[in-house]
Amino acid sequence: MRKRVVRRKYDNDIHAERLIKVLELKKPCGKCPAAPRYNSGVYASTMWVNSNYATCTLCYDFIHGEGAHTSVRPPLCVCKIYPTEKAVSMAWEALKRRGYLKDAGT
Repeated sequence: MRKRVVRRKYDNDIHAERLIKVLELKKPCGKCPAAPRYNSGVYASTMWVNSNYATCTLCYDFIHGEGAHTSVRPPLCVCKIYPTEKAVSMAWEALKRRGYLKDAGT
């Protein structure tokens, strides 16, 4: 008998938790917080009830602000828009701004 997989909705809380794990990797750019094992080559919708577009939109808005995805279609990964150092810095800043970091020293 196959194990039943229950997929959850990808939201800001899940994204923040997984984004922190990605940012702690040696090479975070090229990784996707929504994808299985953070592998950007694997569709995120295999893990979540949201579509790939919805997870990308959530990520883009998480960093740039709510509704920012409407200016870029499809919403691009920050690592494809900015150099790695700036993209990583923007992600940490978004986590801090949204209250997901307990220690402000990160």
